[in-house]
Amino acid sequence: MQQIDEIVPVPVTVTLIGRPNVGKSTLFNRLTGRRQAIVTSVPGTTRDRREGTFVWNGLRYRLYDTGGLLADETEMFQEAILEQCRRAIEESAVVWLVVDGREGLTVADTELMTWLRKQGKPVWVLVNKLDTPNLQRQAAEFYRLGPDRLWAISAETGLNLGDLLDELARRWPSVPEVPEGPVPEEVPRIAIIGRPNVGKSSLVNRLLGYPRVIVSEIPGTTRDVVDVEWRWDGHRWILLDTAGHKKRSKARDWPERVSLLMLRRALVRSDLAWLVLDATQPIVRRDRQLAGWSLRAGKGLVVLWNKVDLVPASGRPALFQQARELLQFVAYAPVLCVSALTGEGLEALVDTTEAVWHNLTRRVTTGVLNRYLEHEADTVVGMARGRPIRLKYITQVSTRPPTFALFLSRPGHVRPEHLQKIEKWLRTQLDFTGTPIRLVIASRKAPQSRRPKSRAPWAPVSGKGPVTTAGRR
Repeated sequence: MQQIDEIVPVPVTVTLIGRPNVGKSTLFNRLTGRRQAIVTSVPGTTRDRREGTFVWNGLRYRLYDTGGLLADETEMFQEAILEQCRRAIEESAVVWLVVDGREGLTVADTELMTWLRKQGKPVWVLVNKLDTPNLQRQAAEFYRLGPDRLWAISAETGLNLGDLLDELARRWPSVPEVPEGPVPEEVPRIAIIGRPNVGKSSLVNRLLGYPRVIVSEIPGTTRDVVDVEWRWDGHRWILLDTAGHKKRSKARDWPERVSLLMLRRALVRSDLAWLVLDATQPIVRRDRQLAGWSLRAGKGLVVLWNKVDLVPASGRPALFQQARELLQFVAYAPVLCVSALTGEGLEALVDTTEAVWHNLTRRVTTGVLNRYLEHEADTVVGMARGRPIRLKYITQVSTRPPTFALFLSRPGHVRPEHLQKIEKWLRTQLDFTGTPIRLVIASRKAPQSRRPKSRAPWAPVSGKGPVTTAGRR
């Protein structure tokens, strides 16, 4: 794990502000080059503050995408979204107010500009959705807002974005794309997965020490996957706060359905996962499904019983017993009791996560593996047709997850229970807590090349039907 002792240069930060459905997330995805933010026509899809980076002319910039600010103050998440906007603006060199050029200037745009002037940062107005040169004239009315600069753009087609970024690089030169010095080590990514309202976002805020993501008692509050950097005791992690896993039929609208797909993608691009369970509720099928996804994806796994402050000490052994019985197929995953409210168990969580990352990336030499094999009195892993199947040689071929190639005496007769015995032997000899193990059956014999048999000129090409002599000379 990388020690954070050196001073890392911070790139110039830009924040996107605007009403719902003006194209902030579309612009965010185009600049970052990835479909990180959910884009739909449903107002209020984005709620949490998203962070990404983009590179222009060799300079790297940080970009914040914020939730849509509504003039309707009865919106339940408005105050939380406004607080996230304030925090993003404090870190920014310039604010980009995105407006809808086709809809025209609205009262809400004027109110947002008045509020942004009080924040004390330069404000550039980006008049979006002007896809053709004929629509560019509609941007003129937005000069009434009195911006520092005004740009007529199209986030969908990329129109005029080059000129916008050229001016940004001229006014605020940022850090180079590749910093000088040694290449930093890879930062592990942790996907925080679980059902709605189990406390995933509360856990993120507790670890960071400030309200980075929006928390409420309403199921489905988190929709996007929010990537945040977490530093603890000289180490760095990237936490991926995901939406709560629910049945597709239970998703109330299109953004919630898309968030389930984003959850799967977050698990794929992570290194390990924290499966968060509610200590006041039993384990259900969706919890088991999430654990199965992490197993099939080859990710490290830590199971967390959250909200243990609501469970008496006498009831905690039953939590561990329940996890052992219902999550038996991921028995390698350590089980911890934590509380996002009180901070209980977070020290153990850090130590356990560090150990799982070490096991996930460790490489055992072939000599060590086969020395264990030599000391093993019985190398028979099973029987087939009355003859033993012996493990003759083993070597590790990759990490994340640890993958081993097996050389067996009778590879064509190996069954799943034989591989389970080998996996159990590996876990007994070596510590692979928290990580799955993949086994690949190999063969010492090189495949022999077979020359295709010559075919008679009258043989049918398709291989179907009787051979006929029609057309022979």
